[in-house]
Amino acid sequence: MRGASGHYSSDRGISMDLRLLATSVVLLGTACAGPSDPAADGDGYVLSSSAAELYEQFLVPPLFAPWADDLLVRAGVEAGERVLDVACGTGIVARQASRRVGPDGAVVGLDISPGMLAVARRSDSRHPIEWIEGDAMQLPFPDASFDVVVC
Repeated sequence: MRGASGHYSSDRGISMDLRLLATSVVLLGTACAGPSDPAADGDGYVLSSSAAELYEQFLVPPLFAPWADDLLVRAGVEAGERVLDVACGTGIVARQASRRVGPDGAVVGLDISPGMLAVARRSDSRHPIEWIEGDAMQLPFPDASFDVVVC
């Protein structure tokens, strides 16, 4: 739930200060910058890793993994279900959903960003996840393909 101060929290005790998140992103970009060929860009610096890799490495574990658990609990994801994670990003919700649905269920992650999906495809998961590049406004699935849809 969003408070007037820009602070989000859930009734499971998970909270995040949006100023801290914004500061983390800025610091990540600064810390991961390194010298490059000055002819390649105007300021002589480039990120040493992709934005999606930085997101997965530094922001997902402390900030988004707890929210993913909370989301899946609230959605009531159970063993054997078919789950669609819309705007899956690097796949934290899809990975955690795959653990919940187990080998008899299925998880599909859909995202419009090829960079985020590339990181998601390299992630470790107990059960296979189908990663699809696509637009949430034009879902490429027939009606009633999933038991649970999360975003």
